[in-house]
Amino acid sequence: MKLSFLKKWIISCLVFMLLFSMIPGFQSFSSSTGDQNNATSRINYKLSGYLTPDFTFSGDVSSLLKSGFKAEVSGLEGYTFTDSNGYFEINWITASGQYEVVISKASYLKRKFTVNVNSDLILSLSGSPITIWAGDIQIGGLQDGAINMSDLIEMIVSFNSAKGDSKYNSDHDINKDNAVNMSDLMIAILHFNQISESYPVVDLPQQPSTPSPTNTPVPTPLQTDNILFDDFNYTGANDSNLSAFNWSVRSGGGGPGPSGCSWSKDNISFLTDPLNAGNKILRLTATTNGTGYGTSQAEIYHQRKYLEGTYAARVRFTDEPFSGSPDGDQITQTFFTITPLNYNMDPNYSEIDFEYLPNGGWGVSGNTMWMTTWETYSGEPWIQDSKSDSINTSHAGWHLLTFTVANGEVKYYIDGALKAVHNGKYYPESLMSINFNHWYISGGFAASSSTRSYVQDVDWVYHAKNRVLSPDEVTTQIKNLRDNTITRLDSVR
Repeated sequence: MKLSFLKKWIISCLVFMLLFSMIPGFQSFSSSTGDQNNATSRINYKLSGYLTPDFTFSGDVSSLLKSGFKAEVSGLEGYTFTDSNGYFEINWITASGQYEVVISKASYLKRKFTVNVNSDLILSLSGSPITIWAGDIQIGGLQDGAINMSDLIEMIVSFNSAKGDSKYNSDHDINKDNAVNMSDLMIAILHFNQISESYPVVDLPQQPSTPSPTNTPVPTPLQTDNILFDDFNYTGANDSNLSAFNWSVRSGGGGPGPSGCSWSKDNISFLTDPLNAGNKILRLTATTNGTGYGTSQAEIYHQRKYLEGTYAARVRFTDEPFSGSPDGDQITQTFFTITPLNYNMDPNYSEIDFEYLPNGGWGVSGNTMWMTTWETYSGEPWIQDSKSDSINTSHAGWHLLTFTVANGEVKYYIDGALKAVHNGKYYPESLMSINFNHWYISGGFAASSSTRSYVQDVDWVYHAKNRVLSPDEVTTQIKNLRDNTITRLDSVR
């Protein structure tokens, strides 16, 4: 069947449905958030629950579909996202009253419901989650709060495409089977001509008779399938176990960095953890005397086979030289994934970066943490097509860095807090390697010829393929791996 005929057939059928169905009125929806002046204050109320898409799907994509729903409260700052089980918690309500909870996600119809809060509330249980209807497609980056003809026509643009095709759009692939086909259209038609106000009232489950317990992470079973984990228990850069585990240590010349700089295996070392004699720490050292040829940098990377899923590392950043002086060099300390650039503006390029600049750079002064997702770039002339967010504060010390790649979004977390969300054309489409490097920004040396060195430390690195884990879930997995004396594991296929 030719695509043009199929388009006409689908549109004709939908027009027939449109003419003979009742079209709900599109009106604004308002809800009181309670009389805050008369509210009784307390430390925090917790609203918790489970969400799920309202269509049948396989267990293979359950975590992708259930995660990433945004939960917020109208009129209050803050939001959270569901984890791989569809679970969420809202814990920033500080006064009793009536509140409107808002649930949203790309390709889904926003759901809003009102709750009276005077104690912790369980909004839904895992066995009876709140359902969210699919089909409100982003058009021009916006959703119109309805599932209608516009959404279906937008989906037809990528109809009969598969992941990797130029016209494939992950937002249109509602059931996440890596193709946009009739199954996705049928899911959208399930709630055709519905608006946010069409949802039924949310029936709260019976609440516990005792006060809600404090937030205690639920133990997660040890996961070993499609996992990369390395505790960096090596003797040095020349340890045969390091290369056998598919790590490569960079040496020689080339960028990034000042002209004439080099990369050395001697700048990669493994130290005994001063707080735990049984633990080893990866150290990346970068040294300079203020000239390009006097600059030696560090990089280590794992093989290129990673795309969607969860990435995490425990990293220690530093703001001052470990040895020598002066301070002030513009240096970059990183955790990132990357695809080789085959040519300028290569559309198949992918890169996801945590980059910490303790002494500023790139037009920004002072301590800066950059989170950047790339579409592509050109080296000469320099053209950068990327999306960035930055945090201007010191990040010296140990931090849990996590980013997830799923559902058309890259989400960056630092110490469990969501810091940035990038989507659209910046979503990666090519396999990447996992990397750590430590390098100087060209033109950013402090004015001195004295030799000085900076260090960056890494405790462990972790990746779960095609699974979205919260930072707390990652921490639990690391504990499980260590409790089972697993120092390194690579089952990613």
